[in-house]
Amino acid sequence: MEGGVLHDRRVKKAMKDLVEVWLHYDHKTKGSENLALQRRLVGGLGNPYWAIIDPATERVLREQRFTMDVETFVRFLRGE
Repeated sequence: MEGGVLHDRRVKKAMKDLVEVWLHYDHKTKGSENLALQRRLVGGLGNPYWAIIDPATERVLREQRFTMDVETFVRFLRGE
């Protein structure tokens, strides 16, 4: 996914006002903490798993599992 959808200009434009955070489970010191955070916020363990989260409340606004369809991903980012 990282090699295709994220490099599309439409996706980059839709993401310009968002803060992107990557949680890596295989990180030597933060892996289990990252996994616990993902479980707490969205309950899902898919990889990649995308969520738009309100930083003030940590409320999940919308979620998206893996997709290679640019239009689907852009709609998710825009909340359509």
